[in-house]
Amino acid sequence: SLVKYFGDANHDVTAGAYAERYYYAELTQTDLTTQKMIPVELIRYDIEKDVTESVGELSGYTSHINDMTYDYSTGTMYAISTHENAYSNLFTIDLDNAKSKVVTSLDRLFFTLACTYDGQLYGISFDGDFCKIDKTTGAVEVIGATGWHPNYYQSMEFDHTDGTLYWAANLIEGNGETDCIASV
Repeated sequence: SLVKYFGDANHDVTAGAYAERYYYAELTQTDLTTQKMIPVELIRYDIEKDVTESVGELSGYTSHINDMTYDYSTGTMYAISTHENAYSNLFTIDLDNAKSKVVTSLDRLFFTLACTYDGQLYGISFDGDFCKIDKTTGAVEVIGATGWHPNYYQSMEFDHTDGTLYWAANLIEGNGETDCIASV
């Protein structure tokens, strides 16, 4: 059921993540010159109080944020965003002021990003590979192919109580698309 609507006539939301009792989401706006959705603001939603507020302006991105995840081991919000449709950059986002910093460039494009409770990043690439990502160096290790072809927006997150990874996916299958929740 719908809990809260974040978008409006001028903004879309393409990524978000829960951290320390708040849900954080990125608002995008279409750049009229490039026709790309660019992140413009980080918002914070207090679920208990049903209050949304701006954290600050997002900058440094050339495309929308594909996915965000919170690292409980370090208290860090990570995000991935494509750069020139050539590769993804791994960012950190300061949850006090929305300042973003590129940590490293990855060797491929990623749809999703998720972090284990002890701080290991994982992602699913545009080619459908499930990968382990080093959050310091950006080294990518392909664990295996999912067997699916991701498309459009994706998100994934760990259930920290049992370690199950859930993937909300839009997939190209045969002559069409399908949406599903998968576990890894």
